[in-house]
Formats: sequence, C-alpha cells, structure tokens
Amino acid sequence: MLLLLLACTGKPVDSADTGAPVAACVPDLPSIDTDDTIVGYRYVSHDYALPWDGTARTIGLNLWYSTDAPTDEGAQYIGMWNDPDSRVDSPMDPRECLRPLLLYSHGSQAWGGSNYELMQQFVHNGWVAVAPDHTGNTLVDDLDPRPVVYPLVRATDIVETLNWVASLQEDDPLYGKVDTSRVLVLGHSFGGQTSWLLSGVGFNTDGVATSCAEGGCTAEEQAAFDHPTGDPRIVGVGPMAGSADSTLVDDATWGDVAVPILYQTGTADNDGTEPYTRASAADVRWVEIDGACHESFTSTDLPCDTLPKDEGQQIVWSYTLAFGWATVLGSDAPEVTGVLDGSIQVSPRVAFQHSRM
Repeated sequence: MLLLLLACTGKPVDSADTGAPVAACVPDLPSIDTDDTIVGYRYVSHDYALPWDGTARTIGLNLWYSTDAPTDEGAQYIGMWNDPDSRVDSPMDPRECLRPLLLYSHGSQAWGGSNYELMQQFVHNGWVAVAPDHTGNTLVDDLDPRPVVYPLVRATDIVETLNWVASLQEDDPLYGKVDTSRVLVLGHSFGGQTSWLLSGVGFNTDGVATSCAEGGCTAEEQAAFDHPTGDPRIVGVGPMAGSADSTLVDDATWGDVAVPILYQTGTADNDGTEPYTRASAADVRWVEIDGACHESFTSTDLPCDTLPKDEGQQIVWSYTLAFGWATVLGSDAPEVTGVLDGSIQVSPRVAFQHSRM
C-alpha cells in the first residue's frame, strides 16, 4: 500500500482576491493519516434560487477545516450519524495561507457527511472540504418520484456551495483563507453522476425531451438542459461508483470536456467498463479496485465481505489525494504523477486505465 510521503513546504498559489502569490497551506506531497484526524466542523444553511425559474431552495452545508483548538463536541450528521473526530464549531487554525477547496456530492438517500473520513484526509493535508446535503435526496427527505430536472438541481447545489464559499463575509473565519479559483469536485454513486455532469459534458437533447414527456417538466426546466453545467473554477472531477446516464448525457460531447476525470469503481459493485468507454474521448483515469463494494468509497459501515474497509479506503485516498495535487495544485512531483499514470502501483488490487495513454 502506498502512503504518500509528507513534505514540509507549501506551493505558492494566486489569491483569488488580489492575484498576489500567497503560500498555500499544503505540503508538497500529500500524506495519509492512519490515526484519528481531529478537524474542525461547521454546519450552515444556504438559501438560493434555481437559475432557470427562480424557485427558492435551501441546502445544508457541512464544512471541515483544520483547527488547533478543537472543541469537545463531535459532529452528528442528519441527527443520527456520529463523527467524534470532527469537532463542532472549533476555531479555524490561524495560519495566514490559502486552503485549496474540495467539494463533495453524496449519493442518493445519503448525506453530506457520509464520506467524512475522506474529507478529514484532505483537511489533514491543508484543504477545506464542503459537502451539501442535497435537499430532497437525503436519508431523511427523499423525493418520490424524483423530478426529471433533479440531476441538474444537484449539480446546481455544488456550484452554489462554491458560490457560498467565494462570497463569504469578512467576519467569517474562512474569509480570505480559501482559494475558490481552482476547485476539485468528488461524488459517490448519484453524486458520482453529479460530478460527471460538472465536468462540462453536454446533455442529450432527445433523451431529456423523452424524459420530460414521460415525467413532466416545465418549459424552463427543459430549457435548463440546453447548456452544460460545468464551471470554470472546477478543474477536476472524481466520480466514485457512479455513472452518467446515457439518456441524460450527450456522449458526442465528451471530447469537449476540458477537465481531467478520476473514475473509481469496484468489481463487487457495478462494472465501470461502459461508462469509461463512453467517456473515453475525455481525459479519464479509471481505477478499478478488485473486491470493492458500493460503500467501499464512503465512511459508512455497510459490510463488504470482499474488501476490508481500511484497505479500500487507503487505495481510494491515495488516488484521490494525488489527483487533487495534480489538478488543483499543479503538482508534477514523481510521487504524484506516478500514481496518476499507473507507473506507481498503489495496490495489487487496482486495474488502472487512462484514456490518454
């Protein structure tokens, strides 16, 4: 198992506000913390209006960040899932440096904190991580039937989460400490599809029209699918155990996708061959993990008889951290590029393919 080595110096990045070089809060190389990583945690509510028809929407945001004075209270996600290592309302560490930003989209009927251990690994390495609870598709509120436009709503939740971080007020502890100009988006299962969509791929006009005819759409909702949902601030996406529905996505537009994609799947889950093949005109790395189940990519304790949880997590963390260093921070360190070109074997369980090889 590869544990990337920690280095001590940060890589300069440009401040989104001034353009001046500001030292980043990250090491040159990421590392995996196998002990309990204590981080700060906040939960806030964010109101916004859907851009295609102005419908009011409220989402909850889960935020993880580094702290040097943790409180005693552990986080509890959606009122039932305890995380003792994410300490509620802890003060942010006072370092005057920019934190890169990770945004995460949870799976269907899950919750923003369902992958808190991966969020903690990024925070351990100097990042800030934010994951919305996708209202209408969590464990405690799931729409049935789900509106045809809902995949687009989910993608908008992620962009709005980014907008929230980018527009923080001066009295917020995160103000001026997060780089929102270059952002990584990850997602699991249905959130994997959300991340695929945020790559900037186009929509299947005929497929959307058929779905709208069958499931009902307003004219504004159907028109909202006329344009890709990518955002220029998103520079890499990482779908995990989730594909982009071919009735929703126009496969002919994968060649127009400019951002790299890290696609991770498990052999004890769904076969990732078809989604990878469809998207292969884009820059896609496919990491297939032997024995990984659907929840091997999250922090949930659902059993997986074919892969120990710790082993699966360290594989996922190694690839995901390396991908963040390459896409967001521009790292060309051999320890990073070797993971992402397949020349470094993270685990014998991994089958690695790259559409640009």
